[in-house]
Amino acid sequence: MSVVGAILTGGMSTRMGRDKMLMPFRGDVSLVQMVERAVRPCVSSLVLVGRSLPGVDAPVIVDRRPHEGPLAALESLLSSAVAAAYLVVPCDMPLLTPELLRLLCDENDARSAHDGVRVFCIEGEERARPLPMYIRSELRVAASAALDRGERALRVLLGRDDCRRVHLAADQADSLAGANTPEEFDRLARVAATSRR
Repeated sequence: MSVVGAILTGGMSTRMGRDKMLMPFRGDVSLVQMVERAVRPCVSSLVLVGRSLPGVDAPVIVDRRPHEGPLAALESLLSSAVAAAYLVVPCDMPLLTPELLRLLCDENDARSAHDGVRVFCIEGEERARPLPMYIRSELRVAASAALDRGERALRVLLGRDDCRRVHLAADQADSLAGANTPEEFDRLARVAATSRR
């Protein structure tokens, strides 16, 4: 099954105080371009969900319920009928790698036929991380129903019987860290610089 990558770009960057997606993270490479570099090798094509961004060549799926959070963005994506399955990634995880994301997209696993959703779970943490997420398009109905009930968080999908947690070691937690504040951005930039040495 071909998987389409989807980067969520509809956020307001309120905690950062500026448009974090365009902030240079490594040289002239922006935060969202770092994410794009991790996603593209794992998918057949790429879309942005929310708005277009300079430096990222991909079609845009506009939020049908703007400013209603990531679950609403997911509903818009799943309603687009672009693909049967998606790899959904936030715009602010600069330390993601293709190797890590391929673990979510693995269709060779014998259990994969029953997975509607796949997410990461870090060793030592009780709760799974809602993003990045592998999700099949048929879960649009579940996303729409949750939104109609007033739910806005992606976690509503993680309690489903067809949700599988892909376990990662604790030392991989930074790969799933988001740069939501200036402090988080600076910390992840330092981690990235250290890992290149």
